[in-house]
Amino acid sequence: MIALFFGLIVVVTATDLITKYNIPGILNSGIAWGWGAQLPWLWIVVVVFSFLLVVALIWWFLRNPKRTWLSTVGLGVFIGGILGNAI
Repeated sequence: MIALFFGLIVVVTATDLITKYNIPGILNSGIAWGWGAQLPWLWIVVVVFSFLLVVALIWWFLRNPKRTWLSTVGLGVFIGGILGNAI
């Protein structure tokens, strides 16, 4: 289960980054839909929060003895998406 979990995180993060960088002509200077484009420090807050959330979720997953296949896949995909957006 742990290998599946970390494997999904890597695959989803890589897929997210590959698809974002292969779409030409799109530039978002803010966070979502351009929000915060006038606040250059806001992306730092979002990225730091994202990485703290990822660390907390991985810690929770590793400490949780009642892992199921569905929770492993769901959390792996969720964390991969968080990392893809933060990077």
